Amino acid sequence: MAGRWPVALALLAALALSALMLLRHQGQHPFAGQAEPAACAALAMPGTGGFTLTAPSTGTPADDLHPRAARCAVAWGPGGRVEVAVLTRAALDAEGQSPDTVDLLDAWLKGEALAGSRFESVKGPWRAAYAERGDAGLHRIVVDDNGVLVVVAPAGLDADAGLEAARGVVEALRAAPPAD
Repeated sequence: MAGRWPVALALLAALALSALMLLRHQGQHPFAGQAEPAACAALAMPGTGGFTLTAPSTGTPADDLHPRAARCAVAWGPGGRVEVAVLTRAALDAEGQSPDTVDLLDAWLKGEALAGSRFESVKGPWRAAYAERGDAGLHRIVVDDNGVLVVVAPAGLDADAGLEAARGVVEALRAAPPAD
C-alpha cells in the first residue's frame, strides 16, 4: 500500500499539469497557430461573414504594427470599406519574437502614444481592444483576440459603424475554419 502513494501522486500531478495546459489554450483563436493565415479568404467565405473583398489593401492600418501582417480590404455597408490587417502568434514566433500578442500590442500602443496617438479601451467579444479617434472620426481599432491581432481601419463609416465592422471582422475570422 505504501508503494501506491508515489504512483498516485505522480498521476495526480500529471492530471493537474494537463488541466493547466488545457486552460492555457482555452479560447485560443483558430488562426493563432498559423504563421500566414488565409484571413482575407476566410472573410469572404459564405457563412462566416460573406464580406466582399475590394481592391487590395493599401496596408495603411498596420504598416507600423508588423511587416508579416496579412492585409486586405472589405466592403462594409453602403459605401463603407474597412482595411483589415491580421497578425498571429505563430508569425511572431516564426521570427523569434515573443509569442504573446499582448506584449506586441502593449509595445505598439506605447509607441503610438509617444507619437501623439490616443487610444481608448473598447469593450467587446475579445481579450482587449483599443480605438483611435482622429479629427475625422474613428481612425482604427486594434484588437487582441486570443493570439491574433486584428487591426481594422474604417473608411466612409461613422464611429458606431466602424466599431460594428470591427466586431463583424473579428467574429467572421473566429468562425472561419483555418486552412490546413
